[in-house]
Amino acid sequence: MYITNLEEVVHVLRSRLKDYLILKKNIRTNARKIKCFVHNDNDPSMYFNPKTNDETVKCFSCNWSGDIFAAAGVLDNLPTGGPEWVTQTVPALCEMLEIPIKLGEPTQADKEKAQIYRLTQDIADISIGATEDDLPYLVERGWKQDEIDIVSVDEDVLISKLVERGWESTDLNRSLMIRTKYNSYFGTDKITFVIRDYRGRPVGFISRSITDTSHSKYINTPETPIYEKSKALLGIDIAVSSAKKHGLYIVEGPGDLAQLYRLGITNAVAICGTAFTEQHLLLVKSLGIRKIFLNFDWDNAGFLATQRVLENVLKATNGVAAHVVLPPSESFDDYNKYPKDPDEYLSTSKDSKDYTSLKIHTAFEWQLAQASENDSPDVICNRMIPSIASEEAAVKRELLIKTLSVFTGISHQAIANDVNSVRNDKYSERVEKLKVSAEQYLSSVNEDPDNITAHVANHESSIEKIEKEYKRNSVGVNYQLSRYEAIQETRRDADQDGASSTFVMNYFPAFQEALSGGMNWASGCLMYVGGRANSGKTATCIAIGCDIAMSDPNAMVLLHSTDDSYEQIEPRIKTNIYQMAHPTGKELSIGMVVQPHLYLHPLDEEYHAAYEEADNIFKELISDEKIVIIDAEDGSTLSVLERNLRYYRQRYPSRKIMLICDNTHNYMDFTNMDQSTRMTMISNSQKTMVAKYHACMIATAEYRKNMPMDSSKFKLPIDDDLADARALMYRPNIIIHVYNDVHDRKEHAEIFWTDEDGKINPRLLLNFTKNKISGFKDKLVLDLDPKRVSLKPKQARTALLEAESYRDQKSEGLIKSDGTSLLYIKANEYSAPEVPEL
Repeated sequence: MYITNLEEVVHVLRSRLKDYLILKKNIRTNARKIKCFVHNDNDPSMYFNPKTNDETVKCFSCNWSGDIFAAAGVLDNLPTGGPEWVTQTVPALCEMLEIPIKLGEPTQADKEKAQIYRLTQDIADISIGATEDDLPYLVERGWKQDEIDIVSVDEDVLISKLVERGWESTDLNRSLMIRTKYNSYFGTDKITFVIRDYRGRPVGFISRSITDTSHSKYINTPETPIYEKSKALLGIDIAVSSAKKHGLYIVEGPGDLAQLYRLGITNAVAICGTAFTEQHLLLVKSLGIRKIFLNFDWDNAGFLATQRVLENVLKATNGVAAHVVLPPSESFDDYNKYPKDPDEYLSTSKDSKDYTSLKIHTAFEWQLAQASENDSPDVICNRMIPSIASEEAAVKRELLIKTLSVFTGISHQAIANDVNSVRNDKYSERVEKLKVSAEQYLSSVNEDPDNITAHVANHESSIEKIEKEYKRNSVGVNYQLSRYEAIQETRRDADQDGASSTFVMNYFPAFQEALSGGMNWASGCLMYVGGRANSGKTATCIAIGCDIAMSDPNAMVLLHSTDDSYEQIEPRIKTNIYQMAHPTGKELSIGMVVQPHLYLHPLDEEYHAAYEEADNIFKELISDEKIVIIDAEDGSTLSVLERNLRYYRQRYPSRKIMLICDNTHNYMDFTNMDQSTRMTMISNSQKTMVAKYHACMIATAEYRKNMPMDSSKFKLPIDDDLADARALMYRPNIIIHVYNDVHDRKEHAEIFWTDEDGKINPRLLLNFTKNKISGFKDKLVLDLDPKRVSLKPKQARTALLEAESYRDQKSEGLIKSDGTSLLYIKANEYSAPEVPEL
């Protein structure tokens, strides 16, 4: 693989100084000091400089210092400056060290950049070597630390050393790196900070006078092809590693940064004489830093600078979470009592906790806190919506929209619409840019078909830049961490609202308890309820849905039936909700609801009152959109269900949504596929739906047809009994089987309940065979009333004792069943038969 970029070549060569000296002077690979090759050195006087990662050496006898290029000037007489350095020295060193390069003819801009990199590197190396260890000014200010280079060197000494390295005076004057007509950046009356890029290469300098306070506090060297203030961050080479894990503090001045570094807070940078810009933000993002902490001066100017970044800079890109470090004072009213910046605040501090314990607000919190009473809700929303739209994780956007809605009183839906509009605009921008790129590619191919390979490369590069800008190519680390933090925030909210991860069920609390204490089953959870035809699985699901709709104030139920019409569903819901509202009240049967003129009219007033109350409760649940019924006439496809789910999720973003689907096998989707593949696709779609819309789904599933059954034996169903089991059993979080002993075993049944007339009625066992939510894998018991098609919870222990009692009496010949009623056996039934006379 060839290196084709001159900057990259120079960077690689500087790191190979030791390899070059091994080749030329035969030094040891682990040598720290060597004999100086500049003068006749009897004892090793030349040392590798650890401050430059061994990229330079210095002789403490003759005071010569330099990098690989300076060494090559001495040992191989190669040019150390001018155009010949690019055309001769760089290729020669690459050949010696077997570094594959393919530079072609460097452009004038390439040569200029390489020269400036060389010069700034030499200035930095010489200045660092000539600066005494403990500068009194640094000690006095509390700026002494070992991370960023702060130098103080006589200007004449610096120039002399540079000339020794082969630099011409005209080159130095033209560079404006040491002095300009108005400013000097080096001298013993100054301290100078070395600005490096994220790779550690010196690119510029910031100077501060020690004695003269009449001029600007800090003076930057002029911008060059390698140094732009809008992109440079002092300390970024030090901070980048730690900042990826802990976030990046951004301060205004080098003094602030020096104080932080002195205390060991190295995940920090300072902006270089300018405002924090979009280019700064893009640099931070490109380095994989996902969180920034803005700490500009704690005065009005710093406040305005913070506001500008949050309102104008952050919205330019996604994936970087911004926070604001608050001043040690409670408010800006106390400004005169407190330090105005981190430098002053930390000047006497010896503990990093003095800084890290300062209160921090998220950008969203900070902006809300600054909202004036005079700001109208729409002004506040317009200010906040871009920052919400910039969040990559949908969960995080949802939380912020909810907060803004509560703060302003503007509806959640209105804010969400504007947020989506901003995000859709970005999508449209991306599409347009992709179209333009494609048109440019086709045009270039038509104009110059001989260079099609180059055109393809340019087009791919253009596409990559566009995708990076809009983050469409992957869900990267920033997206993942943003989503992770949003989920943690949701869980913290759940600690305050214990019902946020579960559905409240007052009538059937055992079901809620069975699924509590583990994962969140109110969001992203898919349950299958299996059972034979007419076993009671639909009745079970409807009862669960009715209980949630009536008991949980922050939940709604969408019931989608692919089998039944609204007319068939409505009576069962009414009988259930009345039973739940009045467990010991009058029995409201299906017949009374469907044909009141026949079955209700002859009865007393209490039944009529029950009918009216059931009707009123049902109307209230519908009007409050606690229950939504989607029947077979509305459509028997998953797209119908998803369309309604999407609508209600947008309408009620903070509500928990329970989907009741009856039944899975009857969905008219993917009908062109074979049955197994079709059911796999349906199951996948159901799972995707609950995850995408943060809902829970309970869906009924049929059993295999013509299953062998021995009614004389008791056998609980298993997952393999499901029709198309291989397609269904792997995707749900929970599988429950409804077992109806009366339905399965007829007169052999042992698990049932009897009414006042001795009639046998089904007692349902809910057998949990798969549970990835809470781990509960036992049985729950419900008594099914066929007249009302409603259910009543039964203690499992009591049900077991009753079944055992019946079994004992049956074995003793005291009782038996004909499948519909209990028959008590008289003693004479067991008398010996009469013997006929002969």
